[in-house]
Amino acid sequence: MEQDLDRSKAHDSQRTEANIAGPQKQSAPYTVTWQTARTGLKIACLNDRPLASVYDPQKEAQRLLDGLLALARQHSDIRHIMIVGAGSPYLLEALEPAAASGPAGVEALQWEFSIVEPVADVYQWIRASGNWRTSIFKSAAEAQQYIQSRAVLVFPNRPLVSAFEVYRRTFDEVEQSANQRQINLNTLNKFGPLWVRNLYSNFTEFLNAGELVELQGAGKGKAAVLLGAGPSLTDHLPAIAASPRRDEFLIIAVDTALSVCRMHGLEPDFALTVDPQPINFYHMAGESFRRTILIADPACSPLALRRWKGPLLRLQNPFPLSRELARISNHLNEDSLGYGGSVSTNAYDLALYLECSEVLMVGQDLSFPASRVHASGAALEELWGFREKRLSSRETGNYRQRFSVPVVPLPSETDTVHSNDKLNVFYNWFNQRFARDAERIRISLLRSAGVRFSRGDIYDTFSQWEQGRSSPTSDHPLPRPDSNSSQALKSVSAKHPSSPFNLSRACGALSELRQEFQDLVSAARSEAALFENLQRLSRAIRLAGTGMQAEVERLQRSGRINDEFRKTLQTQAELHSQLLLRTIRRLEVWQDAY
Repeated sequence: MEQDLDRSKAHDSQRTEANIAGPQKQSAPYTVTWQTARTGLKIACLNDRPLASVYDPQKEAQRLLDGLLALARQHSDIRHIMIVGAGSPYLLEALEPAAASGPAGVEALQWEFSIVEPVADVYQWIRASGNWRTSIFKSAAEAQQYIQSRAVLVFPNRPLVSAFEVYRRTFDEVEQSANQRQINLNTLNKFGPLWVRNLYSNFTEFLNAGELVELQGAGKGKAAVLLGAGPSLTDHLPAIAASPRRDEFLIIAVDTALSVCRMHGLEPDFALTVDPQPINFYHMAGESFRRTILIADPACSPLALRRWKGPLLRLQNPFPLSRELARISNHLNEDSLGYGGSVSTNAYDLALYLECSEVLMVGQDLSFPASRVHASGAALEELWGFREKRLSSRETGNYRQRFSVPVVPLPSETDTVHSNDKLNVFYNWFNQRFARDAERIRISLLRSAGVRFSRGDIYDTFSQWEQGRSSPTSDHPLPRPDSNSSQALKSVSAKHPSSPFNLSRACGALSELRQEFQDLVSAARSEAALFENLQRLSRAIRLAGTGMQAEVERLQRSGRINDEFRKTLQTQAELHSQLLLRTIRRLEVWQDAY
């Protein structure tokens, strides 16, 4: 380590424009200067404000380490800790094995640390000060790539995050990525087995489906009316259904809004369904729309597709098994829609994918105004007419739905409105996307008693929105599903994939995959046999272990296979083998039918 790191002489004030790495695109008005602490150590200043203690930066680094360890003890299952904001090399000194003295230093060796330093001059100073064991990242983007492959506890250097916008912004982005990864992992652990069953059950349903790429730019220049199933949909849907200018805009409906559309005689241009739970059957249980294009996740509930007779498009799902089955069925295009945790977020992303010029949000209350949960006529609301009992009333079910998740009050036009933790995630997602997409698409909303978004033009009625729009002048009218002139949607109307499908080849690929799972069942009976066949059965292990990411991460850390993981892997491989056999049998029946 360079000697001037430990004891530095007085430094001449040297100003350089700081190249702030990270999310911002333009150079920020930051300047970095250098000065000497009372202990003689060199410290950096940002806009003349010190990034470390002007008295004893090494002692400050030790205090920061003590606080970090106190937090780490509360998360004993996480071994990777990422610190946002170093400010100086002295924190890295405290984390080095050579500096491990005393209980805190020895305890620190149990964790693997990394640091994000977004100020380029400080990052370069730290890099030049020694060969560090700790991983150092110069931007939130680099840190986010690191987070994707491991569970990470994000720890802010509080003085820096509180005082400087560049550190605060970096911390927000890194923490959001870590939280999103954990949410995805929790979702995978919760719904993994259900997704597996649905993917196999839906395999034959999607053989004739088109791909999302066939719709790219199909709505260019048109407005999209996005229908959610919030309570305010009841107020506005009659006017939308009666509009004499129906051909001038597209209607994108989430599956929960379809029963309400059916009640008002409105046929959407597009409908989306993505949820895997069987209860989604009720949203799709009515008479199928013949002209509506259904865009479905391959892991959606098979019951939801049971009665659908109209055009069908297949979304790409990031689940490894979905990718494998898509390859076998020759659905090779990678285009998909952004997942924000709700089918409404998929619907919004579809409007952008269609290259619409405007999106009008209807029924996106994301709250429970006046204790209402859904729009009148929504399937789950009407279901209470059959399920209601003396000791299980509609009001009781309504109350449980509103309070089953921790309550979070969100801003409304008047004050705040009753919402919850889950809906707050979607609210934040829409606010972030509205801000990001403001230059790409015009955002409008029909007034509701629900949440107030940070952006968007608000209209009292649908008629007012129509009057405020000029007639569209697009040279790209939406091709109808039955249009012979549209090359883009030929496969949708004909219900065939865009690439030729070879049935015998698909049966062979499924049989080969099933044999791999059967071999994995045999190999997983002993640790030695499993290690011996790791490379040969890597695909089966990857697919069978998808829902056990926490166990896989522990396996990667320990470097050995524990009995619990091995037995679980064997059980999952047996399940895949059984489901594949059923899929092959269904495919044979499907061949006879077609």
